[in-house]
Amino acid sequence: MKRVLLSVLVSILWFTWKCESQSCDQWSAAAQCESGSAGACAWLNGACRCASEVKLDILFGIDTSGSMQLSDFRIERDFLSKLVTQGIADGARIGFTMFNTYINESRPIDFWDSAELLSYVNGLYWTAGYTNTPELIETALAEFTRSFDPSRQQIFMILTDGNPCLPGDCPLSVCEYAESVKRSGIRTIIVGVGDEINSQYVSCLLQKDSDFIPVASFTQSDFEQVVGSLSEVLCPINKEMKFTEIKAQKKSDITT
Repeated sequence: MKRVLLSVLVSILWFTWKCESQSCDQWSAAAQCESGSAGACAWLNGACRCASEVKLDILFGIDTSGSMQLSDFRIERDFLSKLVTQGIADGARIGFTMFNTYINESRPIDFWDSAELLSYVNGLYWTAGYTNTPELIETALAEFTRSFDPSRQQIFMILTDGNPCLPGDCPLSVCEYAESVKRSGIRTIIVGVGDEINSQYVSCLLQKDSDFIPVASFTQSDFEQVVGSLSEVLCPINKEMKFTEIKAQKKSDITT
């Protein structure tokens, strides 16, 4: 009997790991997309896309400061384009705030048409400047308050390659905002690109250490390596397992 129970437990753990670690864009065929993702993905318009039914409100904070080059930003933008079109379900509400020395609350959290979303992301541009992370957080808190819906999970995803930095105060910590962010129930994910960002200045915003996701450099392959970690956040599935039938074994069939 112990072996039977252990086998069931191992199967459950494997199922949970499988659901949390898959990214939809890894499948290029419809059959693999739907069967291999445990229901998290669906084949739509010729591509494997997130089909999560979990309601999410996602605000992207996108660093456009001078610590990165134009070529770097274009690689990040291409990654973001693929992420929002395949890695996030249509039922999600998404917003975008660009930050450098100044804050550009480009789009509030709202529903998108797929074609409009792709066109918008492909049109994002780089401006240079400082890394005004403090004001980014202030505006994000206000936007999450404005759009709050108790039935939806709030995700704040910051893509940045540098420490918070303003004229005369560089680097600086943003930990004064940590209590407000966590009290609001906002899950903050920081995608830190390159080796110039030090997590000690921003990790206080996170609910858990693994929500700081490092990307080694501005290359397509390095960004692709973190897709699985991001999928767990942006394309979650309902992890409810229903056992419709459990057959009792004969005493003679049970080994100990």
